[in-house]
Amino acid sequence: MKTIIQFNGTLFGSTGAILKNIANGLSAEFRFYDVTPDSTSEHGFCLTGSYLGRQWQKVLCQINGSDGFHSKLTTKSLLRWLDEIKPDLFHFHNIHGYYCNLPLLVGYAVSHKIPIVYTLHDAWTFTGRCGYFDVAHCDKWLFGCGHCPAKWQYPKARLFDTSAKQWKLKREILTGKGITFIAPSEWLARFAKQSYLVDEDIRVINNGIDTGIFNADGDSYKFGEGMDDKKIILSVAYPFGPNKGLNDLNALQGKIDTSKYQIVAVGVTNEDKTVPGIRRIAPTKDKSLLASLYRRADAFAFFTHQDNYPTVLLEALSCGCPVITYDVGGCGEIVEDGRTGYLIKENDIDGALKALDKIDSIDRKTCREEGQNHSIPAFVEEYRKLYEEKLK
Repeated sequence: MKTIIQFNGTLFGSTGAILKNIANGLSAEFRFYDVTPDSTSEHGFCLTGSYLGRQWQKVLCQINGSDGFHSKLTTKSLLRWLDEIKPDLFHFHNIHGYYCNLPLLVGYAVSHKIPIVYTLHDAWTFTGRCGYFDVAHCDKWLFGCGHCPAKWQYPKARLFDTSAKQWKLKREILTGKGITFIAPSEWLARFAKQSYLVDEDIRVINNGIDTGIFNADGDSYKFGEGMDDKKIILSVAYPFGPNKGLNDLNALQGKIDTSKYQIVAVGVTNEDKTVPGIRRIAPTKDKSLLASLYRRADAFAFFTHQDNYPTVLLEALSCGCPVITYDVGGCGEIVEDGRTGYLIKENDIDGALKALDKIDSIDRKTCREEGQNHSIPAFVEEYRKLYEEKLK
């Protein structure tokens, strides 16, 4: 049985779920190990050792924005562990996250003739340091970064700007090594093909969701408290900051007819500021709870300003909930305007209001059928075929 090592910045959240879905779906055919800074699984390696260890790595990386190029000692300890495991394939997810050293990992793979699959969950792999360049309206990544306009965007560079150096290092490390790059969306693949990865093997595999949970067949959430007669506008994100549309949701609250509509925001914490009137629900890992909320909602509002291929849109559709979203990133590949929801221009709150007035015209059955097309087994099968190809 071939051994596959998956690397990611976390075991949790959307990227952590993708890592687990692949491992669970293909466990009968491959032996999987995960390498993360918070690994607690039986078949895992924790690169930071402790919470304090990771915080220290974070400080070092943020001094000059060199995430992915520090952590030499911990990565060398990983390499000694890999000598014992004898892996057959590396699958990189998010290498950024203040936990490992990219040059050492790629160098090990090349010297041991280990093929690499690299899933791009954002643009960090082909920029000088940032995960998303569209919010800053920056195109320096096309030619070589420097004088970064988004130093404070994750992963942060608090003191020095080394984005030009990082861009050159990544280009040297990641090109010409036979790596297969996977983009979850055509949107991200298009940018990757414009970058220094232009001559590399770049493919698209859309993310999948658990259609056994996210469907229209279960119970709908019961709010009570005088909300039974109101139309529910649901929004889900974590972390629920400005880039995920918290300020936009606040703006919408100031314009809606509150006797008719109720906004519900899932994923907000005490640090997240919402205006009065918005119903807050804390972050949750309970998929059944989320599915019941999607079923109850009359519209799913997703005002993201930067996203790759957001699975929350698939989850909402699979439960039969129409979507209103900004047409950014890969959102337009999921939502068909006028058929499964409405795509509106970024920052267009008035456009969101107009979409709400038309939301009842969207057929919930059509939404469900579209969402159900993106199951985890179909997604995992694409990776199974890719693994077999790379391991030949």
